[in-house]
Parts: sequence; structure tokens; C-alpha cells
Amino acid sequence: MRKILLADKDNTLKDAFRLVFPKEEYKILYAKTGKEAIEIGLRENPSIFFINFDLPDMKGIEVLRAIRESKKMKDYRFFFLKDEGFQEDLSEHETDGVIDKPINYLALHELMLEKTLESKEARGLRKGYEDEIVNMLDSAEIDRRLYELKNEIYAITEEIVEEAQKKIVEKITPLLRFQIETYVEKKLPEIAQRVLKEKIDRMIEFLKK
Repeated sequence: MRKILLADKDNTLKDAFRLVFPKEEYKILYAKTGKEAIEIGLRENPSIFFINFDLPDMKGIEVLRAIRESKKMKDYRFFFLKDEGFQEDLSEHETDGVIDKPINYLALHELMLEKTLESKEARGLRKGYEDEIVNMLDSAEIDRRLYELKNEIYAITEEIVEEAQKKIVEKITPLLRFQIETYVEKKLPEIAQRVLKEKIDRMIEFLKK
């Protein structure tokens, strides 16, 4: 199983990475600071690094230096993540690539295919990885995931609507009861009196004839 180390202030990215990279083949490690990234990197020896250049406690270049200076870290690939609106040119740092946020995950796969499989050991596996990525991004699989997501959204929406209906009924029922009781109390005698008067008038007209 290949290990991926992701270091970024936004911890929701790790959930997105876990959806994109199959858990059967990849283990996603997460750090929110540069210090954590260095500690996890040296301990877990991941094969792929995705490190935000602008971490809360240090720059991503410091993480890169620490990894490069370690004698135990050898066959790995290192990518910088660049926040939206970040203007600094990172190409001078000689990494395997720079990923702009928001992340285009299809482009990310293509970049990994180009960079990660360039070593001599991996060249023989290129075809297998290409097939793997094509299968993972197959339109049928995408349709299936979208269908499941749509069903989840429908289920959540139904729960919200049902709960809202209950609350509306709870609030409206006493008001309706009051209005009905008031109407019966005030209007019913008036209606009865009018009907009775009409009947008496018709009876008088009949007797006059």
C-alpha cells in the first residue's frame, strides 16, 4: 500500500483525497502544520508528499529541506499545494510539481502519472497504472457515484421536509383550533338566525296567499 502525506490548513482536503485515491491502495496521512508534516514524513516514509507552501508554522520549502536532508528518505515524489490567489512562483524549488487550489483531481492524476511513474522501477508498471486510472475515472463509475450522491441528497431532503412539516403542524394546529372555535361561537348564531328568519318570511308569504 502506498502512503500519501497531505499537509494543509484545510482539513477537509483529506476527505476529498480519500474519495479520489482508493483506500485499498493508498493510505492518506494528514498534517495541518509543517512540524507535523516533518514528523509524520520521517516516521511513515510516504512515497508521495502534497505539502501546502504556506503552512501556519512554516513554509513548505522548510518541510522539503527537512525531507531532503534525511538519509532514510529516498524514493519519493514531492508536490507543493498553492492556495488560490497565492502569487509567488514556486517552480524554482525543483519539486515534482505544483498543484493549484481549488484542486482539479483529474489533472492531479495526470500529473502523478507523468511524474510518479518516471523512475526505472515504475516504467514497467506505467500501463497498469494508466488502466487503473482510466477504470477509476470511467464514466460508468462516475455515474454510479453521482447516482449514490443524488439518493443521499434526496434522503436528507426528505428528512428535513418531514421534520419541518411536523413543526409547522405543531405551531399551526392551536391557531386553527382557536379560529374555528371563534368562528363557530360568533358566526353560527348569526347564520342560524338568518336561516330561521328566511323560513318565517316564506311562511308568512304563503299564508297571505
